[in-house]
Amino acid sequence: MTRGNSQRGSDATPWRSRRVASAVAAVLGLCAGAGPAAGQDGARAPLLVDTAGAIDLRPPSPELTLAAFAYVRARVAEAAGGAPAGTPPTVRCTGASVVLRLGGRIVGRGESTAGSGEDLRLATDAAIEELGRRAPQAADAAQEAAALAELARATASLELAGTLVPIAPGTYEDADAELAPGLDGVAARFGGRLAMVFPGAALRLGLTPGDALGSAVAIASEDPSLGIRSAPEAQPRALAAARDAVFYRFRTTHAAQLAPGRSPTFLVRGGRIVAPRELTGPALRAWAGRMADHLARRAASPAATPLERAVAALALAEHAGTLGTGAGPAGAAARGLLRGLTTLDEGKADAWSDATTAAGTLAALHAIERVAPGEVMIDAAARARLRSRVADAYDPAAGWSGTLPEGGRPLVALGLVLSAMDEPGDANAAFAARAEAEGAVRSIYKETPPGRLVSQMPWLGRAELELAGPAGRIGAATALREMRDQLWAHQLTPEDAGADAPDLAGGIVFTAARTPLPTWQSARPVAFAATMLGDPRLTDAGEMWRELSRLLASLRFLRQLTADEHSAWMTDDPETAQGGVRASLWDARQPIEATALTLLAVSDTIRALDRLSAAVPAASEKP
Repeated sequence: MTRGNSQRGSDATPWRSRRVASAVAAVLGLCAGAGPAAGQDGARAPLLVDTAGAIDLRPPSPELTLAAFAYVRARVAEAAGGAPAGTPPTVRCTGASVVLRLGGRIVGRGESTAGSGEDLRLATDAAIEELGRRAPQAADAAQEAAALAELARATASLELAGTLVPIAPGTYEDADAELAPGLDGVAARFGGRLAMVFPGAALRLGLTPGDALGSAVAIASEDPSLGIRSAPEAQPRALAAARDAVFYRFRTTHAAQLAPGRSPTFLVRGGRIVAPRELTGPALRAWAGRMADHLARRAASPAATPLERAVAALALAEHAGTLGTGAGPAGAAARGLLRGLTTLDEGKADAWSDATTAAGTLAALHAIERVAPGEVMIDAAARARLRSRVADAYDPAAGWSGTLPEGGRPLVALGLVLSAMDEPGDANAAFAARAEAEGAVRSIYKETPPGRLVSQMPWLGRAELELAGPAGRIGAATALREMRDQLWAHQLTPEDAGADAPDLAGGIVFTAARTPLPTWQSARPVAFAATMLGDPRLTDAGEMWRELSRLLASLRFLRQLTADEHSAWMTDDPETAQGGVRASLWDARQPIEATALTLLAVSDTIRALDRLSAAVPAASEKP
């Protein structure tokens, strides 16, 4: 991999490459200001200018936002039978968005893009009107009182927009590359009609900036076909030329209640910034516990695939190992998942439905047996069937099976190594099985360029350690150390992320991605970096503190991805969402594999810290 646009010190990174077209904005008069509502010609109030004479591009201040939020809350209380809310405060903004929720479910939405002092009132009016329509019909006074009490519990989210800054993306892909997802709102103007998509709405719907801009185009043009990002004639550059369309970005001040009765919290990208100092030993254990609880629920769902259940069982078993017991809730959940995978249903079992799932099941089985030695989880016939399914994917002479996806090879290689350890035959058979497994592992190294070795983690690295055993020589130690150096070379430092996006710090940038921003995929190599930290053959005493510092930086990013009350508030089921690792900071989906791999990373880090604490009594305080 090459650093590309993500090179340190470069202002070409996507989150720092926005150019402010001050002169154009001054001519168009599109910055936030107080004054009358915009007319049909889209005129705006005068520009806000600071004492240095620069255009003020900031959204409303926290103080003004709190005053505006108090008005929204007063209107909710009024709708629930309380005192009149009174006059709204005067807030300079280019638009306002109000969202009301009950138990995570949206019960009221309102937006106004007039660009005047009326936006707060108009957006609140629309949200309160929808809230009233959703109120249940009361048959008597008691039911009416109960319904009003329920309305009073509605939580509010308020976004106030700053200056509309003209942008000129050629395509929707350009918008994805140039704008900050979850931070930049986007807008489109066709004639006198303006449509804005607020960052909160984009986060809620999982929209990239390009997707959000397409939505704004469809609304402003009143032509849904123009929002199709794949159509050449619907690209922003073509629309600007053919329809005189104008496009903008903007930032917002965002405040929301995380629970009924709570004071508002200011949010960045829909959440809060996790500070590095929060990753203490006790905090790591608490975080792992929350992920384990979430994973046990999610993986037991019928929607989980067999492979997801296998990887979840592995992560839960290893987490149980950090607790020093295989009989706790995490160990019990791992056993339950494994039994479900290997139980015959109409003559079939999920565990050997394909080679990758069979390999994951074998890995989970070994992890459970290490936590609870001597416990028989599956019979010999089922074990043999797992080994056979894994063996079908690799032939020493012909190589990998054509039906096995390339991305599944590292996990299958781990399965082959574990299968060789289970070889029930004589010494010659065991030697042959090990040689075959080692050949599969080495083939992946040969076929993978050094710069892409991180993509084979953590399974290829784990296979290497299983081949070496707990005290043997690690054949690919040099390659694994070089892989780790590559990993940290692509880790975003706080300076890389900048003041604009501190929540990205510690993430790993895979520059081959369409939009080179860190996502949950960082968990793959970081999980093995945590394993390496705890192995003195890969991290000696002189490297320990340096590697621990780098690892904790990436764990900070993964902790940022993990849903807590500050980010789960906008989901349909906030309580269930907590503890799950999100796909990205702007995509609230929670892949089971993301949570499982992050749990593996944290579990291995805890074990490494325990080892370090045993060697240095004060070590537990240093992280």
